Amino acid sequence: MQEKRRLIEREKELLQVELSRAQDEMAAAFNQFQAVVEPDLIDYYTYAYKASMVKHDYLIKRLKKLYEQPEEV
Repeated sequence: MQEKRRLIEREKELLQVELSRAQDEMAAAFNQFQAVVEPDLIDYYTYAYKASMVKHDYLIKRLKKLYEQPEEV
């Protein structure tokens, strides 16, 4: 049981790191979107931002699920 708890804690840490990266990706895509005027680049950064949002939402759901798991005694 200790091993399982350690694995869950490690997964939480890794997901938090990935969540931070996704937030950085979202910020970068948004900043680039604001700086471009070419339609193709506007489309690109729109899709990049949306992809980062989807990834961010997925990671949030995974983390919630891990934090909602009951502690095994």
